[in-house]
Amino acid sequence: MKKIFLILTIFILTQTCAYSDSLIFTNYLSRDYVGLEYQDAITRNKPFLLVFVSSKDIKSILKSLKIGQYIYKHYNSYFNFSILNTENSENAQLAKSYNAKEFPALFLVDPEKNSYIRIPKKYQTHNNLKRILDNYLETKNNS
Repeated sequence: MKKIFLILTIFILTQTCAYSDSLIFTNYLSRDYVGLEYQDAITRNKPFLLVFVSSKDIKSILKSLKIGQYIYKHYNSYFNFSILNTENSENAQLAKSYNAKEFPALFLVDPEKNSYIRIPKKYQTHNNLKRILDNYLETKNNS
């Protein structure tokens, strides 16, 4: 009973507070990806945030949608994003190749340099992401 209450509470809170910008939480539970599909993101010249989530883990989905929304609002002209549901077998294989074990697993991928960096969970907040992304852009512009 407590679990059902907790899930309903989280669902109601996300519907009313976190995604007031017309993101509907339940629309994302069964999707294979949000943002760009991985193959599309990797072929573009723009770096992108790659996020692996499991649709079985509601907290992971909520956090990743917030990250995607933040990137889209504040860094749309500099970064793309791709949120992949690892319940899809193709995405699960890709997560394995990136050695993603805990979800959400966040990576900053640069298709031009064919490189990526993992962003640990403790840095997956708006302030820390801002610092990381700004630093990345500054470094990229200076090289």
